[in-house]
Amino acid sequence: MELLTKTHLKELEERAGAAALMMQPATAPASWNGQIMPRVHHNPVYSCKLFIGGIPYDVSERLLYDAFAPYGRCRIEWPGRGRIRGVLQRGKTVGYIYVVFDEEKSAKQLLKDCKQFNMDTQDLYFTLNIPSASGGNTRQVQVIPWVVSDANYVHDPTGKLDPKKTIFVGGLHGMLTAEALFTIMNQTFGDVIYVGIDTDKYKYPIGSGRVTFSSYMAFFQAVGSAHLAIRTNKFLKRIQIDPFLEEALCMMCKKANGQVFCTRRQCFSYFCLVCWQLRHNLCGQMADHKALTRHTPREATPFDTMRWLNGEQMTIAMQGMARPFEIPQRNIFGHALGFGTAPSLAAGMGGVDLQPYAKIIKIVSEDEDEEGWTEVGKKEEDIGVLFPPKTEITLEALVEKFNEKMAVRGRKTTNRKNYVRILQELYNIAQEKKFGSGILVKILFNIVSALFELTPSVSDCMDFSTWNKALIAINSLVDLLIDSNVHLSIRITEEDENVSDPEKPYKVNGSVLMSVQRLDTELTKILQNADCHSTDYIEKLKGEKDICSLIEKIQKFIDERIEIGLFENDEVCKIYMLRIEHMYYKYEDTFEQEDGLTASQLMERLCKRIYALDDEKRLRQRAMLCHVYFLALHDEWHKARDLMLMSHLQAIVDHSDVSTQILYNRTICQLGLCAFRHGHIKEAHQGLSEIQNTQRSKELLAQGIAMRQYERTQEQEKLERSRQVPYHMHINIELMECVYLICSMLLEIPHMASHEFELRKRLLSRSFHYQLKQNEKSSLVGPPENTREHVVAASRAMLAGDWKKCRDYIVNDKMNAKVWNLFRNADVVKNMVKLAALFELDERQVHAIISKMIIAEELAATLDEPTGCVMMHRVEPSRLQLLALHLTDKLHQLAEQNEQVMEPRGPGGRGYAGPGAWFAGRGGGDRGDDKKKMQTFQPGRGGEQRGKGGAGVWGSGVGGGAGATGQRRRAGGQNDSNARKGF
Repeated sequence: MELLTKTHLKELEERAGAAALMMQPATAPASWNGQIMPRVHHNPVYSCKLFIGGIPYDVSERLLYDAFAPYGRCRIEWPGRGRIRGVLQRGKTVGYIYVVFDEEKSAKQLLKDCKQFNMDTQDLYFTLNIPSASGGNTRQVQVIPWVVSDANYVHDPTGKLDPKKTIFVGGLHGMLTAEALFTIMNQTFGDVIYVGIDTDKYKYPIGSGRVTFSSYMAFFQAVGSAHLAIRTNKFLKRIQIDPFLEEALCMMCKKANGQVFCTRRQCFSYFCLVCWQLRHNLCGQMADHKALTRHTPREATPFDTMRWLNGEQMTIAMQGMARPFEIPQRNIFGHALGFGTAPSLAAGMGGVDLQPYAKIIKIVSEDEDEEGWTEVGKKEEDIGVLFPPKTEITLEALVEKFNEKMAVRGRKTTNRKNYVRILQELYNIAQEKKFGSGILVKILFNIVSALFELTPSVSDCMDFSTWNKALIAINSLVDLLIDSNVHLSIRITEEDENVSDPEKPYKVNGSVLMSVQRLDTELTKILQNADCHSTDYIEKLKGEKDICSLIEKIQKFIDERIEIGLFENDEVCKIYMLRIEHMYYKYEDTFEQEDGLTASQLMERLCKRIYALDDEKRLRQRAMLCHVYFLALHDEWHKARDLMLMSHLQAIVDHSDVSTQILYNRTICQLGLCAFRHGHIKEAHQGLSEIQNTQRSKELLAQGIAMRQYERTQEQEKLERSRQVPYHMHINIELMECVYLICSMLLEIPHMASHEFELRKRLLSRSFHYQLKQNEKSSLVGPPENTREHVVAASRAMLAGDWKKCRDYIVNDKMNAKVWNLFRNADVVKNMVKLAALFELDERQVHAIISKMIIAEELAATLDEPTGCVMMHRVEPSRLQLLALHLTDKLHQLAEQNEQVMEPRGPGGRGYAGPGAWFAGRGGGDRGDDKKKMQTFQPGRGGEQRGKGGAGVWGSGVGGGAGATGQRRRAGGQNDSNARKGF
């Protein structure tokens, strides 16, 4: 009880202080003069977006891209392009741009090449080697980076962040950090506990922020100043200060959302539009108050934003309310609003006659009970009378009315929602009158089509509530078809339809199978447009279970009626394919046995049916890829590998559609992970390198949209977004990269050790070597943080011969949480990579291995048994041998070029697939025998170092460059000339 009393006393003191401060006159605009000290960062993390100032007016965007492209994939944002931009300097118009890199390391590399001409200001300048109209080929432009940690500053971690004591600041300078803004605001107003700078998706500031105070005194002093002039040695800026607006109810009616905020201290509250008019426009004393919204400037008047709520229209809006209009007596600070009892209402409103509003205005005290009021929902538009009163409704009259309504379908003047309601009403009448299942199926099928048409554009996703209605309607349609003898098929023409004669079989034109497929497509679009990190995605994902049940039901219906000949083979295959596509990425233990079949047996059975029925071969390819994915997911490595080899999909996937290429990429990655789980390091590296070496794994797996060198049209971006895989089907990119780097380490480190003295070193993995070189270039190497740094640190330890330290970098608590615990059989995989079986060998085993290598001439050394040493021999090749080696390389390159020229090119412009393709006939004709086609792994000389791909299980283009699989790797992009230039 004592604690409660103290809390109330503290709250009353704050309200009293706030009310007293609100009665004081407004303060004048504040100013701050000083010098911003540069902040010292240790291991800073930069935003991928950089500000570049001082750009010449006559420079093309292409030249700018060429200047920054050597540092990494980037995109140029030029806000002032096409307009007069910038300010005048030395008589020439200059501007600014933003360079957005894909990775932070590219931004860091650019900053390393910048120069500082003034150590006091620490300004960075970059030399652009581009021509300009003023002459010369170089230009110094200023680079302003942004450290991510500068976006927030907390002065008092124990302080409570109260939105009522938070202000919004706008017009911030790009060099103003959160700590610098704290210094300015705290010295000017005091009692600042938190400062936050708003950033965009690249974590770059957008020119606004939030400041939270610990006292109302400082808060109102800042709000009263409205602006703050900042003068520093680098810039002069006038920032805007407003109260931080949040979602709140109107302080008068306490029912509607507070759309406007009154900044005057007599009010200082949220109001809805009607309440604003009632309090301000009807009262002459408050007519000059300013309304503040999220989207209007502070200087705007309420009449600028609410012209439609004046005079007679406001009266109509207020009189149309379902309950009396309530007015509280005090605002949130306990300050009186000027309204007392009913007699003093007119006086509080400045003597305005409120008699016309007597029935709709009610004074509400603070302790008045609000029970007894009910809200009236929005009334739907009346669909009219379908049949005249006292008219007998017969089947013929119903069919005539149905045809009449069908005639207006699709017109611009037709209200689509009303059209659905009319069809539902006709369905209820037909069901009540028991006119037969034929007319019920006809109406219900058209209801499903009308629900799909509620979405105006095919590229837009349906509303989830509408999707649920369509799901219920299709379920009812399928149940009706199962229980009755109605034939619904696209083979039935409209002339052959029979919905009224019960003596003959009912026949209706349509396809419930296509409706199910459309429903599944709409669910995919709904999941693509949902926020995958929110609970909304989880709620919508529950619809996947319902659609799976519907597909299973319609599949059983097909199996029962397939003998009648109602369905086309294409329709049946698509339903089977839908069932497969909802199964292939899930584990077997999530399924229940169906007809005594396990999930693996059911998957094989469905795939075989598609192999037998599909005539176009596209669904056959997709079914086979899904089957391989399913087997690889369940660690059936040999079955998955053999099925992939026998399918020969590697030779034809480049000519398949984009969605099939994406599925192929996903299958290849899952095969690589499966090989790794079984300890097949070479095969795992072979499969994963095809995706990882492109540096565009997210794009190739349709798990993200990469930034392009050139801007895409809106249609191209929509098309690319429609191909994205829903979030719950994603493959873990970080896990895949870690597995690939570990495989590269286990293959590359022994390769480097065995070929240390060769003049021409061959690389198995260019990306792995790049990571090692970047680590070696770092002046200060700290403890590893992410999975990539752990693998690089382990590689350096293995190069030094410390295999135990290498194991500790790979297997530890941090890696367990990020990598190993994501495997189903985590313990088995961790034991496989612990390297104990490879390095903890006794002397006899070591002697035997070294002896075999010396005999096989794999190791140029001799073994000294008394001392237990291995003496290495280095043999320098003669000049003739060097010339012969160079001649061999030149001839090999010439042969590759000749075959590439003679290779017939496909529709995508692809040619020769490379000498190390999966089998000899990979690129075009059948060159080679079946033994070469079935080989598993034979690394050849024309391998990854030439960017053409080494021989392997999944074949083409596993190299570091855009080699044989350039067309397939571009699965997520466009097949135009601009897209080809980017890769």
